[in-house]
Amino acid sequence: MNSILSEAKLKKLPRPIRKEPLIKPKIMHFGPGAFFRSFVASLIDDVNQKDVDQWGIIAVSLNSEGTFNKLVGQDLVFNALSLSNTKKRAQKISSISDFLINNSFSQNVYSSKQKIKLSIVVTINKYNDYNFVADFDFQSFRPVFNSEYQTSNFRFKDNNVSFRFEPNEPMTLVNNRFSGDLVSLLSFYSFIIIGYDMDTFIENSGNEYYKSAKNILDRALSFSSSSNWNPQSNGGRINKYWLIDSLLSSNYSIFKKINYEYHIKGIDQLISNKDQGLSNILNVIKYFKEIERYRPNSILSQIFFQSKNLEIFNILNTNKIEKISEVISDLNNVAPFFSNQWNNLN
Repeated sequence: MNSILSEAKLKKLPRPIRKEPLIKPKIMHFGPGAFFRSFVASLIDDVNQKDVDQWGIIAVSLNSEGTFNKLVGQDLVFNALSLSNTKKRAQKISSISDFLINNSFSQNVYSSKQKIKLSIVVTINKYNDYNFVADFDFQSFRPVFNSEYQTSNFRFKDNNVSFRFEPNEPMTLVNNRFSGDLVSLLSFYSFIIIGYDMDTFIENSGNEYYKSAKNILDRALSFSSSSNWNPQSNGGRINKYWLIDSLLSSNYSIFKKINYEYHIKGIDQLISNKDQGLSNILNVIKYFKEIERYRPNSILSQIFFQSKNLEIFNILNTNKIEKISEVISDLNNVAPFFSNQWNNLN
């Protein structure tokens, strides 16, 4: 006989109370929805019951405060009821050590369809007490007109980021103040990603957000003890200092044009006017050919092709392109890291 999960059965469970101390966080999970609470948090809780090495979770919500408001009143502890044909198990889940909710980075009001899809992969390299060193891999996506397809718009990995985080520490960006390395880092890239997204719809419309990111970086340079914010970090070329410097420099204004034309005049046109869309994408590649003459291996070029290389390959490989050998030669010149890929174009 199948058991049916119901509101009445859940109400019979005792209200959860945290009796044990908070577990030191070692996992950051983005998206604290029902699947996470029912499976991920539950499995980690099982491990914590059996293993001496405890794993606390920082749950991060990027959409709303609803889940946070429900959990904060019971010390982030909740009940899970597991049902099967043979048994029923009630479990108190206490593996969530902290809960971060989203900040607002724009005064504009957006519908759910307009919200930016974002992926953040965090790899913890070292930790000691509440001091962490981690790699952050950011990737944002943008919808393509007249399709369900999402194009990768921004892809950037920030390596060996050092920060301090303590459970129950407020995670709020305060204007005109240094808010700590972790809050500053997430806020910095939030503004960058919004700016990148805006530039794909209206040329040069992202500058307001790039300036906000620059303000965060300037405060971090003045008040942070971490070296991750300075121009020499990560080898001195591919880092957030030179990223925002390039985005605000008039020397790189051509990239705003590229970001706009690739999307609005290129990939957005592939459904309604494929030939024109392909032609405009090929023109964008020619822009990079010109850029390489005076800005070789720029950080913005690398970000573009890190985000778009597979997409460009698939577009060119599934359509008949005149003078494809010339296009391959241009791509090898402007994005040599992906030469093995370009050389496989038909």
